[in-house]
Amino acid sequence: MNDLSKKSNQHSLVCLIIIILLNLLNGFFSDKWPNIFILKSISLTLILSAVISMAAYLESYLGKRKSEEDDNYDALEKDLESSNIFNKSSQRRPASVTYRSFINYILPTVTVITGVLFSGFNLHRFKLWTYQLPIDASVNSFSISGICFFMFFFCLLSGSYFNGLSRTQLQRWLQPIGSWLLFTSVLYALAICSTVISYISTINPDYACARIIALVNTLLGIELICNVIIELYRPRTQSSEDRPLFESRLLSLFTAHDGILRNMANTIEYQFGIKVSESGLSQLIHRLIFPYIMLIFLCLYFFDCIVTIDSDELGIIERAGKPNTESFLQPGLHFKFPRPIDRLVKIPVKKIRKVIVGFEDLESNPNKDSHGSAITNNDNSHTDKIILWNKRHHESEEIFMIASRSDSAHSHFNDAPIDSGDNQSSINLIAAAIPVFYSVDETKILDYAYNYQNQEDIIKKIAYREIITYFASADFIHVIGPGRMEAKSDIETRIKTAVAKTNPPLGLKIHYVGIMEIHPPVVVAGAFQNVIGAKEIMNTNILKSRQVAMRTQRDAEMASYTSKMEAEGYLYQEKLLAKAEALRFREQQQIFVTSSGLYKLRTFLEMFETETEDKKKYIITCASREIFIIDSQHKLRHDLLNDLKIDPTEEN
Repeated sequence: MNDLSKKSNQHSLVCLIIIILLNLLNGFFSDKWPNIFILKSISLTLILSAVISMAAYLESYLGKRKSEEDDNYDALEKDLESSNIFNKSSQRRPASVTYRSFINYILPTVTVITGVLFSGFNLHRFKLWTYQLPIDASVNSFSISGICFFMFFFCLLSGSYFNGLSRTQLQRWLQPIGSWLLFTSVLYALAICSTVISYISTINPDYACARIIALVNTLLGIELICNVIIELYRPRTQSSEDRPLFESRLLSLFTAHDGILRNMANTIEYQFGIKVSESGLSQLIHRLIFPYIMLIFLCLYFFDCIVTIDSDELGIIERAGKPNTESFLQPGLHFKFPRPIDRLVKIPVKKIRKVIVGFEDLESNPNKDSHGSAITNNDNSHTDKIILWNKRHHESEEIFMIASRSDSAHSHFNDAPIDSGDNQSSINLIAAAIPVFYSVDETKILDYAYNYQNQEDIIKKIAYREIITYFASADFIHVIGPGRMEAKSDIETRIKTAVAKTNPPLGLKIHYVGIMEIHPPVVVAGAFQNVIGAKEIMNTNILKSRQVAMRTQRDAEMASYTSKMEAEGYLYQEKLLAKAEALRFREQQQIFVTSSGLYKLRTFLEMFETETEDKKKYIITCASREIFIIDSQHKLRHDLLNDLKIDPTEEN
C-alpha cells in the first residue's frame, strides 16, 4: 500500500470535517443575524468548498484503493512470473476502472451541475437583494466583527496549510480547497470592515458588499463550467500534471505559492503547452513590470494634485486636517498637495436641493452629494394620469394626525355653530406630500461643511416636527379646502424659523415649501368619501328646508302685508266717506236754510232724473192742456257731436 495515498486520503477527510464545521458555524450566525447579507453570501462559498472537499475525499479514497489494487497485482505477478494464468493483458482491475470513471465522467458532470447551481443561486441573490434591511439596534457590531475575525483567522490558517500541503506528491486536490478557503478569509475580512464602518458611521456597506460578492461568485461559478469545456480541448504532454476541475484559475493567480506573473505563465503553459516562462520577453516583463506598475501608481497619486471646481460649487482646502477659512476655491482649475497632506471639500452653494416629507418611493434613488442631500434635476418622471383618493399615490406614504373642529362641517351653511354638547375637537388622519427646497447659505459655508454630516436627514426631521405641530392645531376640512394656501404659508414660516434657530447652525436657507399633495389616506378614503357624501346630502336637505321656510315666510309676509293694506284702505275709505257725508250734509243744510223751496225742488228733480234715467216720462201741466212726452230711451236723431271722433295723436 502506498503511504502517500493513505496520507492524501486522511488530509482530505480532515479538510472535509473542517469545512463542514465552518458551514455549521456560518449557518448558525447567519440565522442569528438575518440582516447581515455578507454572511449569507459567504455561506454559498463554504457550501461550494464542502462540495470540493467531498470530491477531493472521494478522489483520494478511490486513488488509495487503486494504489492498493496495483500493489496487490504487482506482488502477485512477481510470485507467479512463470504462470500464464494471470496474463497482464487479461487482468481487469475494478478499482482502476472505478477511478477512471470517476475522473472522466462523474467528476465533470458534478462540476457542471455544481457550477450551474452555484452561479444560479448567486445571480438570484444578486437580483433579489434590491434593498437593505435595517440592522437590529440591539446587535453589537463589535460582536459580529469578533466572530468574523475568528472565522477569518481560521479560514486563513487552514487555507494556507492546505495550500502549502498541495505542493507534495498526490496532494494536488488540496489546492482548490486551499484557494477557496483563502478566498473565504478575504470575504470575512470584508465583513469585518463592513461591520466596523457601520458602527463608526451612518454608512452601512453590507448591502453593496453582499451584492458584489454574489456577482463575483457568479463569475467563479461560470468559470467552473468553462473549466470542463477547456479541459476537453487542452493539449496533453507527458510531463504535464492534470489539474482538478474544481480548481479556479482566477483564484490560483492570487493564492498559489508562486507569484502572480509566474502563475499566469504556468496557466498559459498548462493550457496551450507553450513554455512562456523561458522566453526572453517573459523575463523582460518580469524585470520591468514592477517598476512600471509603481510608476503608474505614482502618476495616479499625483493626479490628486489637480482639482476642478464646478460653476455651482466652492472648495475648501483642508491642510493636515485644518480647513483654510480665509479663502475658498472659486470655480475653475486649481492645484493642491496630494493626500493626505491636503484634502478638498466641495460645497454645492448654488445647487437647489429638495427633500420631500410625507412619502418615499423605494425604487427611486436620487443623486446625493457628500452630505446626503438630494440634488434636483429637470427630469419629469410624473405621468399625466389621474390618481384618486382611494388609490395609492406612492409606495410608502406617511400618515399624519390632524385636528378637526366639530362645527367645521356646518361652517359653510350655518351662521352659528350647531351645539352638539361636546366642545372637544376630533382627530382625523391625513396624507400629505410637502417638498422643501433649500440650498447652502453662502455666508455660513463652514457651518454647512463641519457642523453636521447628513443635512437632508436633519431637514427632514425639522420639517416633520413642524408639520406635526401645525397639524395638531389645524382643521382638517380647512386645510384640504379653502385654507390650503394659508396652511402652506404657515408651514413654510415654521420651517424657516426652526432652521434659523438650529444650534449649531445648519448653514442652509429655505427657499420654498409647498404642498404637493394633501388628501385622506388610502386606508380611510372610502369611509371619508361616505362621510362627505352624507354631509353633502345633509347640507342639501338643509338648503331645501331653508328654501321652503323662506318661501313660506315670504308668502306669509305678503299675505300679512296685503291684509294690512286692505284694512288701512278700508279704514281710510270709511273715514273719507263719513267726512264727505258730513260735509255734504252741512252744505245741504246751509242751502236748505237759505232757500228751502228751491232745495226741495232741486232735490226732487235730481232724484227724478236719477231714478227715471232710462224710463219714458209724461209731463202734464195743470194750467194748460198741453202734454210733454220725454222719452230718454231712444234718441230721435244722432247728434253730430256724438259721432265725431278725434284722434288724440293727430297734430292740430
